[in-house]
Amino acid sequence: MELSAVVFPHLATVRIERVHRMGATVRVKAAKTEPRGECPACGCESVRVHSRYERCLSDLPVAGQEVLLRQHCL
Repeated sequence: MELSAVVFPHLATVRIERVHRMGATVRVKAAKTEPRGECPACGCESVRVHSRYERCLSDLPVAGQEVLLRQHCL
């Protein structure tokens, strides 16, 4: 079992595609590996992709570096 699966089991369906530094910012590009989703209202699983979009998240600095996460979502 990989260390990431033990430490971050909730990220099992996320694939890190690229990590690079731009100035004082660390940029992480990620994508979902599982094309299925769950309805937030009823919990039923959907296998059809309704839309695609990109989320851009930022959080507190890590080791003095700003971290910016871009995730492609289905």
